[in-house]
Amino acid sequence: MEAQSVHFLDRRRARALAGLVALAALLAMAQVWHAASNLDSAGRPLAVNPGASALSDPSGNAKFNACKATRTADVDRLLANGLITRAQHANYRERAIATCAGQFPPAKAN
Repeated sequence: MEAQSVHFLDRRRARALAGLVALAALLAMAQVWHAASNLDSAGRPLAVNPGASALSDPSGNAKFNACKATRTADVDRLLANGLITRAQHANYRERAIATCAGQFPPAKAN
């Protein structure tokens, strides 16, 4: 009888290598997902708790204050025109402030 040679892809080393490649691909996908889940739709980093940080206005940034004033005035105008309800007003106002906080995050302390 003639001895059959085993192809490289049928050996244990090839299967171990395939497992390592699959594990590396899963780790890379997890890293990409983690990075993407911490960004808003425009690619800016999310604040840890945008509602709380925005409402307390920790940035002291003039651009943040201008954005906040403009956006909250727009939301107030929607309520005054009857386009949204009082319940929606609170939610929209909080989201508007959080949007400004995302655009103009507080400066890091040195």
